[in-house]
Amino acid sequence: MLKDRTRKCGLGVLLLFPAVPAGAVVTVGQWSPIYQGVDYATGSADATEPRLQQVQAVRVDLQNPTVGFFSTPKTSQTLDTIGQTTSSFLTQYHTQVAINASFYGPVSLFPTDIDIVGLSMSNGTVVSAPTSGSGSPVLAITQANVASFITTTTSTDPSPYWNAVAGGSMLLVNGVNLGDPNSTVAHPRSLAGISQDNRYLYLITIDGRQTGYSDGAIDYESALWLTRFGAYNGLNLDGGGSTTLVRDNAAGGAVVLNSPINANTPGFERLNGNALGVFAAPLPEPGAMLLFIGLAPVLLRRVRRQACSR
Repeated sequence: MLKDRTRKCGLGVLLLFPAVPAGAVVTVGQWSPIYQGVDYATGSADATEPRLQQVQAVRVDLQNPTVGFFSTPKTSQTLDTIGQTTSSFLTQYHTQVAINASFYGPVSLFPTDIDIVGLSMSNGTVVSAPTSGSGSPVLAITQANVASFITTTTSTDPSPYWNAVAGGSMLLVNGVNLGDPNSTVAHPRSLAGISQDNRYLYLITIDGRQTGYSDGAIDYESALWLTRFGAYNGLNLDGGGSTTLVRDNAAGGAVVLNSPINANTPGFERLNGNALGVFAAPLPEPGAMLLFIGLAPVLLRRVRRQACSR
């Protein structure tokens, strides 16, 4: 069995995990701030992992006061929502980051009425009711930005939550990988994870169905990626041709961070049933940060003098 080894490598960190076959290389990049309270990183695996994988990840600090969330509101008169690309969701509702969320139907190349599977809430309003039977796992976020994974049924009271999106299955529970390592069904994946201390929410995409670029992931590999980026619990939101992660371009548009594969066409976004968006403030201007750094010693001395004079 391969021993754990971590070696800093350029802009990223090269991680070799015990679950990775000998000779396989998994790269997990360092986090870089893109907004206040929001960091971005990438990851990759070579073909001996045993699949070629390209991964995009966003980490949201739930304790940052500038951070907020928003999911697709009810827009359909007959069902739940109208199909919309993740980029269009971001530009319409002016979020800074967005990821596709929840299973839905039908899939269409044209805007149509969508039925979302499982609980979906937008700013305290139920868009799609919980499913019957054993229910489905849901990423639920309160108005105070407390995020958790819950299992809902028709009797679930949604009132404690402000935004919520259902997923397919839990992949990581209390650090335990629930995926089947022997599965051979690899697809593009959209994932949500929460850190053990409940401070960070992770939004991750794994591209797939693109030979020579990224082959996708099985559930077991998806849970590994959740762990690698820092999650302790994690959920499969959706995947396939729906997988999309975007950020704003600071000019009213969207930048697609991953490579969607709708209709077997790389870079072609699907009209999804809903999305989860993140609001965040821009990073401080470099001049303001330099000014703060320059004044920090003066402010520290002032605080010390005031403390000593008491």
